[in-house]
Amino acid sequence: MRTTLAYVADAESGLCVINVADSSNPQYVASCNTPGLPSGLALDGGYAYVADLQGELRVVDVRNPAAPTEVGRCDSITQAHDVAVAGGKAYVANGWTGLRILDVTAPRTPRVIGHCLTANCARAVAVRDSYAYVAEGGDSGLSVIDIRDPANPAVAARVTWRGNAMDVALSGNQAYVADEWGLHVVDITNPLLPRHVGWHSAPGYGFGVAASGDRAYLADNQAGIQIYQFLGSGVQEDPSLRPEPRAGRCRRARRTLAGAGLRPHASGLKLSSRRLGPPGAEAAPGRQ
Repeated sequence: MRTTLAYVADAESGLCVINVADSSNPQYVASCNTPGLPSGLALDGGYAYVADLQGELRVVDVRNPAAPTEVGRCDSITQAHDVAVAGGKAYVANGWTGLRILDVTAPRTPRVIGHCLTANCARAVAVRDSYAYVAEGGDSGLSVIDIRDPANPAVAARVTWRGNAMDVALSGNQAYVADEWGLHVVDITNPLLPRHVGWHSAPGYGFGVAASGDRAYLADNQAGIQIYQFLGSGVQEDPSLRPEPRAGRCRRARRTLAGAGLRPHASGLKLSSRRLGPPGAEAAPGRQ
């Protein structure tokens, strides 16, 4: 029987595997206790790459979800906030040291092959084609980093606004950025000329964001999940899309995101369809 699994980076238990086939009754499957403070993860090829705020990138074999096992790590990482994996490379938002790129073609022995300093604290990263999009704190907004040469990545463009960016998600030609004031939208049709095109306040502090089509799902520390729709000239809250208050043991934010088939980043939640093995988570508008 095939089932849907959620992989959660949990500060207390490390990497947790949750069966969310029945979203109203999520079931704990297994966990791998990773030292430190897990803050984000990425899934690729049967492995989970766990970003640790206290240092290191850890690699967990999840090919058997009932028995996740740590098989590798890179201790050259000092403060991993988030990680994205694509094309045999792991891209780590490594706090004050910016973006680090690792070769993970051999998952058990990840190694740093390149790095790029950012203007401020690199908190989240999303990758598409030849560019990495890095959300930064300290009014530094969103940096676009050229990663065509992984050994020599370089900042290609930047859009700034007042606020501490916490997370970034890509959908279509837009990058959605969560920050302390709410949700920002950046047009990345031309990655070298990103444009701030929308903004909406949030009830509280935006910690995480996921996007699908023209809708963005903002994790708010006061109001839970806020759902927005991009209209071309801005974003607006869509009250008709508010999550139902009902939930199982997992928070409604996790259930809603899971049901929408999204990929939150800094929230530490990823979804994957796998077979279970043996029994065994108001600022001013932006300016360019």
